[in-house]
Amino acid sequence: MSGVTETLARFASTLSYEDIPPDAIRIAKEVTLDCLGVALAGSVDRVGRLVKRVVRQMGGRPEATVVGSPWKTSAALAALANGAMGHALDYDDMGMSVGHPTVPVLPAVLALGESRHASGKEVLTAFIAGLEVEGKLAAAGQELYSRGFHSTSIYGTLGAAAAAARLLRLSPPQTQMALGIAASLASGLKDNFGTMTKPLHPGHAAWGGVVAALLAQEGYTARPDVLEAPYGFMDAFAGKGRWDPGRAVEGLGRPFHILQPGITLKKYPCCGGNHRVLDALDALRRQTPFTWEEVEKVVVESGPVLPLVLQYTIPETGYQGKFSLHFNIAAALVLGRVVRDTFTEGVLQDPRIQAVMRRVEWRVSPEGVDILHQATPVTVYLKDGRVLSHPGDFIRGDPHHPLSTQEVLDKFSDNARLVLSGRALTRTIEWVLNMEEVDDVGRVMRLLTGRRYTDGGTEV
Repeated sequence: MSGVTETLARFASTLSYEDIPPDAIRIAKEVTLDCLGVALAGSVDRVGRLVKRVVRQMGGRPEATVVGSPWKTSAALAALANGAMGHALDYDDMGMSVGHPTVPVLPAVLALGESRHASGKEVLTAFIAGLEVEGKLAAAGQELYSRGFHSTSIYGTLGAAAAAARLLRLSPPQTQMALGIAASLASGLKDNFGTMTKPLHPGHAAWGGVVAALLAQEGYTARPDVLEAPYGFMDAFAGKGRWDPGRAVEGLGRPFHILQPGITLKKYPCCGGNHRVLDALDALRRQTPFTWEEVEKVVVESGPVLPLVLQYTIPETGYQGKFSLHFNIAAALVLGRVVRDTFTEGVLQDPRIQAVMRRVEWRVSPEGVDILHQATPVTVYLKDGRVLSHPGDFIRGDPHHPLSTQEVLDKFSDNARLVLSGRALTRTIEWVLNMEEVDDVGRVMRLLTGRRYTDGGTEV
């Protein structure tokens, strides 16, 4: 009987574009557009500026685009930079038990695809193969936060390796080696949430996936059963007895994880653990308008894992604010919205925000472990005695409450216009949403440099 590593490697290396249903292709293009938009916005954030500076200093053969830059570097370093920038704002998609499924995989595929002049179909196939591998492994294990790990970078390294191997057309045994190599490159600590290092996690995962696949292509070896081996990848990260080998391989592509459980596009640029509460507050204020001055206190109920992620009660930096339930509630009530510019020191120090943060009461139950699917009830107590409650049982943007096509386009445009001209922005949308017709993904990546250039004599 084939083991987990061998089975996943065979699936990833033999997946063809024709195996993938149209809905999965549609969603893959949608999340690609979303991730590119947040990476463009991330390229002008301090995280992006510092990462680009260091990557440029490191050099590298100019074969892949660094988003928001008029220069190229090696595929591995471009994947590192673009992955970090794609997560700089914590505005990229989430779900599939991975945490953030797209951002560790897509930068690896696009960078390697650009360096190899891969077609849009090849890129989409590799991307979906990588999503499936990371999704299966994540679904097979219990949550990693209580063990101190960041699931996105742990599982994302394996997803990126599988995707890179598929793009390089590695054989099943070579792909098995790529997964084995990647298993030793996976890393990422939960306690770095709220710092610049959290965005580095998926960047490092994308880098690791590219490096693992390139090494495997040259004959580099690893333990062939490293994912399921005693003291191997899953035992080390998820923990002995905390994962199910059968779930890691059962029903591969039936349905694809990109379809079920699916991917959630973020409405707010902060940790997804805040989103149910923010949507609940929005719903309550639409039903019964009230002001922040009228609020006596806000009570939130959750399971025990959420506080491990939203670990800052009174944040001191904008990055910490993204991982503070108290701050996000205060910002939503005082400012009426949570957007990119919310997470600044000026907003953090606003006396109104400081006052409302201290009116938040968080009640934690010992039961429940699922951050993305566990309801987070919210109760607002007003000074006039009224009590408003919401079950906190949905996230706008999840597969059951998806953003509309126009909302997806508006989000991309709002992020991309920080870097791109109107013409390049429009062309990026057109090409990504018709990716299967693109003969060379480099044509798309060249649009993302943030400078004017000519393509076939036409300025874009």
